[in-house]
Amino acid sequence: MPKIIHNLNARIEQAAMELFNTYDYNQVDMKMIAKKCNIAVGTLYNYYPNKKQLFIHVLEESWSTTSHSLDEIYEMALLPEEKLSRSIEVLYDDIHGRKGMGKLIYKILAYQEMEAEMTDLFHQIFFQIERLFENFEKKSFSCIEESLNIRLAKSLIAIIQNTVSSYPHSREDNLHFIQDFFYNSMHVDLGLKKNYLKEHTI
Repeated sequence: MPKIIHNLNARIEQAAMELFNTYDYNQVDMKMIAKKCNIAVGTLYNYYPNKKQLFIHVLEESWSTTSHSLDEIYEMALLPEEKLSRSIEVLYDDIHGRKGMGKLIYKILAYQEMEAEMTDLFHQIFFQIERLFENFEKKSFSCIEESLNIRLAKSLIAIIQNTVSSYPHSREDNLHFIQDFFYNSMHVDLGLKKNYLKEHTI
């Protein structure tokens, strides 16, 4: 009678996330993931046909809750500054709470030769972040407007990941720093931010 392994899919996902966080995408293979789960490679292939599909699945699962929250904020009747502040909080808390999500997004940024499925996931993630900046004038930037929002989106993820890693116990200071960084970059009236903070406890 075959041995029944409980919660194996969750174990596979956790093992894969840990390995993808530790090593470059090209350094991880299915044998490493199977070994970390203490299962046969053939068993792993019964769940996922290849490493790419497992990587995409792990990131999609991690991103799904964040994606839903960002969509809800985007549909609210709020000033762009308020949407940005709330979205920064969501991204920060989710990246901090689900350790590994920020690093996995980094992997997509660093992986130059993305295949079609990864490209689609990349656009899905960064479309939701890019649109946070679409209604700001951004007078202080000299690069091409068409590429500016994606640069800001990538920078936001990078700064959040960096502050979470470097100052994991300084949530309020980190959020203030991130918000001020982007508000100052776009010459947003900081009075708007102060009013927002009075109404929303960080």
